[in-house]
Amino acid sequence: MVYHSRTMAIFMLIWKTQTLNVNTASLRYRCVLPLRYLNRVGVTQRIYGGTDRVPLTAKTQAIVFVKSFRDEDVILCERAVQMGVPVILDLCDNIFIKEYAAGNNTYVPAKNFLKMAQRATAIVTTGEALQAEIKEALTEPSEWQSAPLHKVPLFIIPDGSETLGDIDYAFQLTRWKRLWNWLRQRMMKPLKVSKQKIKKTAQQIKIAKQWLKGQIQSYDENCNESFAQNCGEIEKRPAEVKIQSSDQPNGQPSQTVSQPTPLIPDRWHTANPNVKTVLWFGNHGAKYGNFGMLDILEVAEALNELSQALPLRLIVVSNSHHKYNQHIAPLPFETSYLRWH
Repeated sequence: MVYHSRTMAIFMLIWKTQTLNVNTASLRYRCVLPLRYLNRVGVTQRIYGGTDRVPLTAKTQAIVFVKSFRDEDVILCERAVQMGVPVILDLCDNIFIKEYAAGNNTYVPAKNFLKMAQRATAIVTTGEALQAEIKEALTEPSEWQSAPLHKVPLFIIPDGSETLGDIDYAFQLTRWKRLWNWLRQRMMKPLKVSKQKIKKTAQQIKIAKQWLKGQIQSYDENCNESFAQNCGEIEKRPAEVKIQSSDQPNGQPSQTVSQPTPLIPDRWHTANPNVKTVLWFGNHGAKYGNFGMLDILEVAEALNELSQALPLRLIVVSNSHHKYNQHIAPLPFETSYLRWH
């Protein structure tokens, strides 16, 4: 990629993601994070998620599908190829596990990925392990591809390190698209719904109105066209949140401090003297594949033996208190659980 000046737009890069839910790590790590820093060197970009209509134009120089392999994406990929737009597939999950899309007969991401791979200019993934899985899927015969693919380039780009500022940027960048998608889904629902659904929708509308009241002044009706300009504005905009603390000395009132994205974690309890802390952080797991919190059980015996000579506690930071209570809490050494945000 060549450019002559920081102020000159290099080309129009389109990001197509599976979702605009900022809680989804793949959206932030594989899309918004590189988008933010490419924007700083003058790359003009657009981002679309889910079933958003993606307008390809003569100015579009590349489209990146970030773990987005819907049926609509297959059609969009075909259209991009017909227009001469290079297609890049970014994959950070092992979608080739049979149980990955278990129970969903209408959406098989591996099938659509292999269809799109036949048209792709390049494929990007996170590391050597997943690269090997992709190579095997591309070269082994399957019901979803007519011939093995040997020539499509396969690159490794590891996940980047994320800061609180990057998270805040992700929320700000996608806020209006997320709001519009939320309203559109509600408007397209059938009018004949149960009283329970009406009550739930009313509560959601009430929450949305309260949120909109504080945001409406910054609304940009032409957010797509002024996207690049908005990216720069987000970089400069500080965010202030009031952090309440019960530990203020001498009963002093809480202070207002500058902090991106208000995160409210569980309280971290100080360890007893001479007790070492072992921290495990991660997704609790999924129905497909053997990974997640239960990996702790594989080293539980070693941790127990170590705790006899060196007092320690295990803190699990994850997103399933139920799984922690069922499998980790009964271990014969000190453990505790913190929910992540």
